[in-house]
Amino acid sequence: MEIRQFSNSLMTKTRRAAHLKVTYYTMRCYEDTSIPLANELARHTDLLLIMSYAQNIKGKLQPNGSVRYIHNSVRKLFLYRKGRYRSPRQVVYDCLLIFWILKSRPDTLLSDHFESPYLLFFYPLIKLCGIHFILVVHDVEAHSGLENRVIEMVTRISVALADDVLVFSHNQNDALYRRYKKNGIVTHLPYKSYFESYKKNYALRREPNTILFFGTIRKNKGLEVLIKAAELARQTIPSLKVIIAGACDDFSFYEEFMRAPQMYELHIDSIPDEDVGSFFLRSQFLVLPYHDATQSGPLLISLGFNCPVVASNVGGLPEYIQPGDTGLLFEKDNYVQLSETIISLLTHDSLLTHMQEISRDRVIQKFSASNVATELANILRSRHTRTDR
Repeated sequence: MEIRQFSNSLMTKTRRAAHLKVTYYTMRCYEDTSIPLANELARHTDLLLIMSYAQNIKGKLQPNGSVRYIHNSVRKLFLYRKGRYRSPRQVVYDCLLIFWILKSRPDTLLSDHFESPYLLFFYPLIKLCGIHFILVVHDVEAHSGLENRVIEMVTRISVALADDVLVFSHNQNDALYRRYKKNGIVTHLPYKSYFESYKKNYALRREPNTILFFGTIRKNKGLEVLIKAAELARQTIPSLKVIIAGACDDFSFYEEFMRAPQMYELHIDSIPDEDVGSFFLRSQFLVLPYHDATQSGPLLISLGFNCPVVASNVGGLPEYIQPGDTGLLFEKDNYVQLSETIISLLTHDSLLTHMQEISRDRVIQKFSASNVATELANILRSRHTRTDR
């Protein structure tokens, strides 16, 4: 087990005593969700960010690339885990994790790590120490094809042990109550701007009749629905182009639906951060034809580039879209309706132009990391005050 501590000493004596003390443990440390939330929470609370995400570079364990997005003002600690999550070696890692959590003496623990079954034995200890334990759940119900009985069992017990559960849409809160009979704290995914980081993409211009699918390609994402819709729309718009960008384990399944392969521009691989903006700036709008969903990172990224979103009305997606201002919704799996929407937007561009002009302002106004973190910090304070009474 290897531990390294980076900028700003963990146990610094210069405490912001007036602030709520929060320890935020994130297993994956997503640069478009966890990190912007941590950066802004650090402005409102005395925050310690603990991460367990590392990569092996030339035989040495180092933090993954997302670390560069963490503000210097954030106190952070990296714990390097070796071995599988459910291996006996995980017990050592979990003991070390709990040690640092207790040593930091937080008022509140935010944790989105619930895949390790061994942590279940430590959660009661955290509560006995008077720490308000809030479990962060990104997906209350597993996406189709990603079900896992062990994770489901651990999640069920973790939800029962937690003082509160944080979810990212009212739809997910409904699912939480339906599945576990528990009401959660509702906030929304924070928007992370790629504009300031990758200005080289500013010179790009939107290409006529070009639409985009962006993100990791899994069965629940419904890419085949978009392909069917595009094939149908092509009869009206022969110059239609569909950009598909994202990693996929087996893309051959989707190729079977492509009757006009020349219509597609394929980038079937993980997309480097510096190239993300180019896809959204070239496209007229993003399409999310998901079969099921909780929330979507590409949705917020797209709006940040003034690229509207056409999405299926599933899960929490409708909570992130203002129809007619930031995008449109269509019935899940209805590729005919999606085809009609594509044709309508590309042939009658007044609505599309309107959405492209205001999408970025709307997403910053409603989902900026600053606004989300301020709202969350106020909720944490109120929950902590309530617990103290």
